[in-house]
Amino acid sequence: MSRKIKREVLNAARALPLAVGALALAAGACGPSPDSGAGGGAGAGSPAPRTSGSHTPAPFEAPPTLQASDLAPAALLKGPKHELGATVQGDGFMTTWTVKSEFGTWEAFDRETVEVRVREVYSLDKLDDVSKGEIFAKAFAQAAGEKAEAIKHVIDDPVGTVKAIPGSVARFAKGVGRVTKKGIDKVTADKEGPDDRTTEEKAADAAGAAASSTESALIGGKRREWAEKVGADPYTTNPPLKDKLDDVGWAAYAGGFALNVAVPSIPGLGLVTTTDRLIYDMPPGELEKRNLDKLEAAGVGDEARQELILNSNFTLTLQTGLAEAIAALGEAEGKTEIVALAAGARTEGDAWYARRCVQLLAAGAKEVGGWTSLHATENEVEAVAADGRVVMPWAVDYMTWNEEAIPAASPRFEGAESREIWISGIATDLAKTELAALGFEVRENMPLK
Repeated sequence: MSRKIKREVLNAARALPLAVGALALAAGACGPSPDSGAGGGAGAGSPAPRTSGSHTPAPFEAPPTLQASDLAPAALLKGPKHELGATVQGDGFMTTWTVKSEFGTWEAFDRETVEVRVREVYSLDKLDDVSKGEIFAKAFAQAAGEKAEAIKHVIDDPVGTVKAIPGSVARFAKGVGRVTKKGIDKVTADKEGPDDRTTEEKAADAAGAAASSTESALIGGKRREWAEKVGADPYTTNPPLKDKLDDVGWAAYAGGFALNVAVPSIPGLGLVTTTDRLIYDMPPGELEKRNLDKLEAAGVGDEARQELILNSNFTLTLQTGLAEAIAALGEAEGKTEIVALAAGARTEGDAWYARRCVQLLAAGAKEVGGWTSLHATENEVEAVAADGRVVMPWAVDYMTWNEEAIPAASPRFEGAESREIWISGIATDLAKTELAALGFEVRENMPLK
């Protein structure tokens, strides 16, 4: 399959427990199309469709099965509470990992998320430990009796509920209004085609979205507080961790549960934590507004910004990371194109990938003297640097020589000082050799920050 506007979801036939996909960017492509057939789109062993001068392209490499021990440090491979599967499946670009623990077996869709899932094991272990105590049991029992009434009351009388929450009137009012509206909007925004629901169905959907959003707003502060204590992402989509944070959040909000705990650590890997303070410090409504304002200040158009906010595949954590990276691109033209591309993410995996692509450019801006323009073609993201080079950011793990690794022709390649492909992972020797023959330098292990 060629790199076109749509990408197929990696290993779509699998039913992943974390409901994640790979890199199906609906509005374009932020690099090569890492679908399950990318490692041999024309068939493993078939010749490449292009030549460069007298060079005869080598046969494409088959999608590899790799050893986890060759790709990850020993501390990540196995710890007191987790173990990674021995083999890692590559598709020509990304790698799929297996994380095993007492909390379940999860699949991670790339090298970055496998580290996230491992950290989440230890966050879950700490939450599981504190929830076994008598203090938590009493608080949770009290919270269970108040939970339904609290949600019902905030919908029936939102103003009265706001006044009843000490010290959080202004923040709560802003957060609940923004988050609830966003939840209701998504009922329609995530639905493809005409909205043919009945009035009753629309009302039921809106009520469900409002209940979910108001519940999050009620316990949001305590949930973020506990997420920080155990080093977890408060907006995680990992179901066991999400549920456990909800339980502790309700116990703290309605049951008064409070306990000092030490942030968990993983032997050889350090503390389980995140460097992004904003996701803990700001209520979701305020953080979302801050992200919108930051994108607007960066010159991103209103439609692209709104599409990004409404895309539920971008958690607030991913959204914040993307907004920071876009802002770091400086005065470059074309940022609206890049955000519009990212806003087309059809899976959480897409959102992670799009954010990393932009982070590659943000991290490398100083080296190239800044970016002058950004372009989202139907096949690539292309960044034109002040020093004359053209860079394509591909946030991939393990790239082989395959059909989808051949960049499409672009007018920006003509006259460029150099043409570079920046990847966050590594590439096979054959991939680097063949791409060099086509005039592209592959730069491996490029930083994201």
